[in-house]
Amino acid sequence: MTRGDKRLAQAGIDQLAFQLDESHYHGHSVYHHFSGWFQLLWGDPRKALAHARKATEIADETGHRLATLVCRIQLAFCLFENDRKKEAWREINRAWNGSRKTGSAIFQFMVLLVKADFAARAQSPVSLRYLRQGLAIGRRHHYVNMVWWGLPRLWQWVAVTAMQRGIETDYVKELIHRHRIVAPAYACIDECWPWPFRVHTLGGLKIERHGQALVFSGKSPQKPLALFKHIIARAPAADGVETVIDDLWPEADRDSGASALSTTLNRLRRLLGDPAAISLANGYLSLSPGHWWIDAIAFEKKASAARRSHRDQNMKMALTHYRDALALYHGEFMAGEKPASLWLATRREQLKKQLVDLLINYGRCLEALNRNRQALSVYQQGIGLDRFEEIFYQRLIDNCRRLGRYAEAVRHYHTCCRLLEEELGVPPSEETQRLYRKVCAAATIREADGARK
Repeated sequence: MTRGDKRLAQAGIDQLAFQLDESHYHGHSVYHHFSGWFQLLWGDPRKALAHARKATEIADETGHRLATLVCRIQLAFCLFENDRKKEAWREINRAWNGSRKTGSAIFQFMVLLVKADFAARAQSPVSLRYLRQGLAIGRRHHYVNMVWWGLPRLWQWVAVTAMQRGIETDYVKELIHRHRIVAPAYACIDECWPWPFRVHTLGGLKIERHGQALVFSGKSPQKPLALFKHIIARAPAADGVETVIDDLWPEADRDSGASALSTTLNRLRRLLGDPAAISLANGYLSLSPGHWWIDAIAFEKKASAARRSHRDQNMKMALTHYRDALALYHGEFMAGEKPASLWLATRREQLKKQLVDLLINYGRCLEALNRNRQALSVYQQGIGLDRFEEIFYQRLIDNCRRLGRYAEAVRHYHTCCRLLEEELGVPPSEETQRLYRKVCAAATIREADGARK
């Protein structure tokens, strides 16, 4: 069960059931304990609770103090999962008292983490105190293997919260690596999570494994790297095998293309040093969950978070997300990679378009906060990225007008007109002309006011 293998777990429980003997009554407690755990993971929480109650009852009757503690912790957890919170707290506090009486550090560790989880789900601030105390015990005694590792939701919460809050991070990183704890999709922990692999694609390609740059000795493995780039360009979506073969082996027939892909995938896995890092299932290649951090995907997440905060009028948070997103964008996707295949060019343009939209929205956010000088800098950055995006000139003209920098606004207008007419053969839009007229009107009024004085 700690490995998440349902079939093997069921076989083990069936074997326990076959060996039950009334003369060894404690064995019945073991059977119900593991049956409850199984139901908690893959079955019915109500059935899990029934098994946990029976396991605790038998452990109490037989007088096995440590077994009673294990079963009572499970009982508390099952009660909470069934929304019987008062009973859950009563049982976990009984387990805490029992762990103190026995002086068992490992049971105190288990109880404190479960109490931390309960308190967190009740949005109680004492959750972090329990978590710190529990993880301090775990780190001190180096607890890395125990039956409760098989509850992924609990350990995801422990790991995410500890990494976000800086609680026993070295110890927690070890737990994450050892038990392959996968970061949940909802958690904004890209920077602090100990990803096995980090891939930098914006401004060039760099692969890191456990914090060290991946360097290939000898001749560069061209085909495995081409396959890797193709998978990265499609991420987080899965990469269809047929598409990969068409793009990387366009001259191959179906059988030889499939054979070439299989060989190349095996070589790539060996180069990465982790066969589980890239998955192949149902005709699709994908990056295995929990293994990879990719700057392009992190950029997209930050940009999306910025849009949500901006839409919700949470401007302070929006600014943070805009800046975080821009900090990730060091250049075009896989800069320097030639020839630029269609699949690579498509991803580049997709990310560039997102960056343009982000700069426009970032500037708008600054304008809403009356930070017009900062907005000017953002729009200038946008023109450096895409000099044909007329909205950047519009915003420069309007922000210069608001700041009373009329001559500068006029220069931006004429630059825009010249570029559009000479390069594209079109006049500026009506909106650009309207903003220009507003600048001229404001400048005229200021001149008239100056003349009267």
